[in-house]
Amino acid sequence: MSLQHPVPDEHLKHIGDITVSFAMLESQLQTLAQSILGSGQRLGQIVTAELSFKALRALTVSLYLQRNGEDENLEEFRSLIKRAADAEEQRNQI
Repeated sequence: MSLQHPVPDEHLKHIGDITVSFAMLESQLQTLAQSILGSGQRLGQIVTAELSFKALRALTVSLYLQRNGEDENLEEFRSLIKRAADAEEQRNQI
């Protein structure tokens, strides 16, 4: 007797797309945090490697504030980080 997967192929395709797209978003956020940290790629990788997405977002905002203070781009930056949080929430609902 063979078991059938309970999720239709079409849904699996979209779930896979969500998974890959979110992984790319997370990778870009790690790269951004590493870039702001600016102490070499290896240190940035060490700092960001085991962080949850929520912690990675918080770290990135903290690093931005440390480097730039409350400059004219801060609200736009926070808006982008909020969109990333919303994407995580939507992904988790799927």
